[in-house]
Amino acid sequence: FMFVSGYVYCLTSQRKSVEYKSFIWNKFKRLLVPYFFVSILIITLKLLTERGAYLENPVTADAFFKILYLPTTAGYFLWFAYTLFLIFLTVPFFNSNKKLLVLLTSAFILKYLPFTLPAFFGLRQFQNMLLFYVLGVALCQYTGLRRAVGNVHIIWAIVAFAVLYILRHHIDVEYCQAIICLLLALSGIFAVIKFAKILEHSGKISRVLLNVAGCSYTIYLFHTTFMGFGKAIFVKIYQFTPPIFVKLC
Repeated sequence: FMFVSGYVYCLTSQRKSVEYKSFIWNKFKRLLVPYFFVSILIITLKLLTERGAYLENPVTADAFFKILYLPTTAGYFLWFAYTLFLIFLTVPFFNSNKKLLVLLTSAFILKYLPFTLPAFFGLRQFQNMLLFYVLGVALCQYTGLRRAVGNVHIIWAIVAFAVLYILRHHIDVEYCQAIICLLLALSGIFAVIKFAKILEHSGKISRVLLNVAGCSYTIYLFHTTFMGFGKAIFVKIYQFTPPIFVKLC
């Protein structure tokens, strides 16, 4: 998702030039306003239902304050909107090919520092995800790279993903794990890109997906709330947490 966000950002920024303040204000309204609204809603629902329903991650009243600096407070998945806003604060300053290379190098170094940044203000997720966002921007911006990716068949991406997935579960060396995880992510991203191109040329299916796309952000913001209600109802009726819910969480 971070890779796609970077690609779409680059694609749309090439079509229009927006002042930095206006750009950030628009991203604040698009990302942080929904983030705070959904966080407050989730916390409120958890506090109202905690005595009579099953809660995977209960909260206390101070969670209303914590959402200002700890984006995983209401729901872990909400870090995405918060961290994406941090990235948007940074990326517009790297608006040329040379500057993008600097940002790409910096993002790679940041991801593989021998220590992790604190969880406050989404910095830990920023450290881990900036690289994938910048790679999305790079694929969009560099024509040669885009052409090279387009010439590789989807089968190779699927095979690479399968092999790397197996290696990840059989190699315990730490630095090898880091390399394998990065290559695994990149092969998965590449497979999704190629699969998207197949859907694009299928005609009918792509039109259906485009209709769903308009609701994707809303689905993202509310999907775990409906999952939570589903888990609570199941546990209330059957008095146990099914393994599938444990895995999903």
